[in-house]
Amino acid sequence: MTPSSPHFQPFSNNPSLAKRKILAALAQEYHDTTEAYDRTVCTGEMVQGMAMPANRQERGLTVAHATEVRKRLMAQAEGAGCTHREFQEAINNASKEM
Repeated sequence: MTPSSPHFQPFSNNPSLAKRKILAALAQEYHDTTEAYDRTVCTGEMVQGMAMPANRQERGLTVAHATEVRKRLMAQAEGAGCTHREFQEAINNASKEM
């Protein structure tokens, strides 16, 4: 196929590739943002390099923050044409790679 072929689509115009890149970036931002916050409020032990809450109060703070971050990033994902399920899968996949 050549650039003049009707079936030729460069990667930059491939919506599924673009969507995957957006989802991966948003998922990484979710993990980076929540972990940075967790490190400021959690006094528990570090587990696999991640800050852990030591009590219910810390857990509540981290959950509330993660919920707000997720809502903000989900709005961005929706604006890019992504579904809730796709966004959740991207977050899950990113956490497996950490």
